[in-house]
Amino acid sequence: VVSRHYVAAFTFKGPYMYLVKASAPTEEWAGAAQLLLASVRSFGLPAAARA
Repeated sequence: VVSRHYVAAFTFKGPYMYLVKASAPTEEWAGAAQLLLASVRSFGLPAAARA
């Protein structure tokens, strides 16, 4: 059995919606999580919204 992690984040800026979604097996999650966090940071949200 392979365990997977799933996560999604989205935001609206003006009339546009920006979406990031990802999944990865447990053994690859550490690397995938860093890429996902970088994508979410690119939304430019306040720090409290990213926590």
